[in-house]
Formats: sequence, C-alpha cells, structure tokens
Amino acid sequence: MSDYPKDIGSGVLFPVEGRENEYQGNIEIGENKHRISAVKTTTRKGQTLYSLQVEIGALFVVEEKRNPNGPDMTGKLEVEGDLVRAAAWHKKAKNSGNDFISLNISESRDQPPKSESAPASPAPVNDSDIPF
Repeated sequence: MSDYPKDIGSGVLFPVEGRENEYQGNIEIGENKHRISAVKTTTRKGQTLYSLQVEIGALFVVEEKRNPNGPDMTGKLEVEGDLVRAAAWHKKAKNSGNDFISLNISESRDQPPKSESAPASPAPVNDSDIPF
C-alpha cells in the first residue's frame, strides 16, 4: 500500500507573459475542468508560497457605454452552480483617493429568476383511465 492519498485531479499552470510571478492554466477534478491561477508571493516569515485562485467568471470592459452611469465592465459568474450577472465600476475612494472596483451581482438576464419560474404543469388526465 502507498502512503500517498488517491489522486482526484490534476492540472498544469503556465507562466503569464509579462507577469513574473503569475501562472495560469486548468485543473481537472473528476469530470469538472476549472480555470486556475497561481500568484507567487512571500509570507511575513520569508517562506515562498503560491496562492491558488479558481476562476468563477470574467469581466469585460464596456467599449461604448450607453449611459454615463452604466457599468465600466460586465460579465457572468458562476456562484454555487448558478449563472449570475456581474457589473463593475472604476471608482476612487473619497478619503484616500485610492482606486478600487465596485461590483454588483444580479440574476442573469439569460435565464428566468428562480423565484419567478413556474412549477411544471401536471399532465392532463384522461377520464377514460379512471376505473369508476
């Protein structure tokens, strides 16, 4: 018997061009394939580590905004198995002046909201099948 646990997945990460300490790739766990990133960093004690992050979606820059208050970026995310819509705005903190991104997550426009989905209609009953 081996002292090692059974493998449940594998993947490959490649260096990101132009980013010295970042790697991206895919990992497969069972039948599920995930996009993954690793960022090389150092702990306070000087130990090197690679922080792993699983990608849940992407934001795309809005090239031509229809409304000046509209989002700067939009995209879709998968959260707990549900597809949701993400909108994001570039902002600046009032006190510090630091840049940040503000996110808003909402139900996807591509699928009906769960709360509004009607239950399936029962199959029609054929009166001739009733024995009385």
